[in-house]
Amino acid sequence: MGRLFGRPMRLKHLRLAGCELHGDGAAALGRCGGLAQLESLDLCNNPIGARGTQALAESPVLTRLKSLSLRGVSPGQAGARALARAPRWRGSITST
Repeated sequence: MGRLFGRPMRLKHLRLAGCELHGDGAAALGRCGGLAQLESLDLCNNPIGARGTQALAESPVLTRLKSLSLRGVSPGQAGARALARAPRWRGSITST
């Protein structure tokens, strides 16, 4: 992932809600250089757990992310702490 038809991807919004994405899949998203332009990511209702949440919070790739939707995700204490510690999310985390 990262190139589509020989061109760099410029994907800004990605919705993967309810598609059974697990922690390993979320971690892979966080490492995918092709998602460097991503501004919003919706992973609602996926079992990504603490490992996936931590990987997203600590991702060196998703630095332009302005919106991360995790409704219905159980991040556990470790995942919630990782989000709270991530500098780019300080003061902007909400829960619904």
